[in-house]
Amino acid sequence: MDRPFLRAAYDREAATYDAHFLALQWPKFDAFIGSAGAHIAGLEKVLDVGCGTGLLARYLVERATPPPTLVGIDFSREMLRQGRGRPTLPVQADMEALPFRDGTFDAVVSITAFRVIPADERLILAEMARVLRPGGALILSLLRQKDDANLVHLLGAAGFDVQARLEAGQDVGYRARRR
Repeated sequence: MDRPFLRAAYDREAATYDAHFLALQWPKFDAFIGSAGAHIAGLEKVLDVGCGTGLLARYLVERATPPPTLVGIDFSREMLRQGRGRPTLPVQADMEALPFRDGTFDAVVSITAFRVIPADERLILAEMARVLRPGGALILSLLRQKDDANLVHLLGAAGFDVQARLEAGQDVGYRARRR
């Protein structure tokens, strides 16, 4: 599938996205981020890569005290529009070219967005590392069928030390720290 086709599909599904995926996403957030946002607790600025309608923002408002400042990027304008009113600073952008300065974020979270859109995986991981401060947290999940042994190597090559591999629902998740 190509990007324009996927973007159009996400734009079409934006209005019903939460109804279809909220029940699937919450257990992933619990498993990968930790209940009450434990693995990003106390952090000031978090980037949500592939934020969609902002379900992570909703989760953090309900579970994390205090919730961090959350910036969300997505390539679908309609997904971002659907998430208006949620405490996310929405930015339409591509994962391969994050429009932020080096070291801007304390954590980068990407739940079920990596390896969904055809893209240069090395470039995406390099961009996530670039915008993350040294020692910052990466929480990355992907569909189980998209996981492979090469991902740990790619994370290491991008400057991440993998701390944990977890499973939740249809996803596999990785917690890592930027060197």
